[in-house]
Amino acid sequence: MAYITDAKSGVANATLSYSVNMREKINITMNKTCDLYTAEIPPQPYNVAVTYLIYA
Repeated sequence: MAYITDAKSGVANATLSYSVNMREKINITMNKTCDLYTAEIPPQPYNVAVTYLIYA
């Protein structure tokens, strides 16, 4: 969940990008509800490294 704002031009969309153990990047378009953007990373096996970035 992220609260994303841009006072000048607004936010057109947001994307959650994540990878598991530094492998292939997976991009998910975030859904906007009120002023919050949400997306969910599916459950992963125990003891893996998940890295993520949010692009807006």
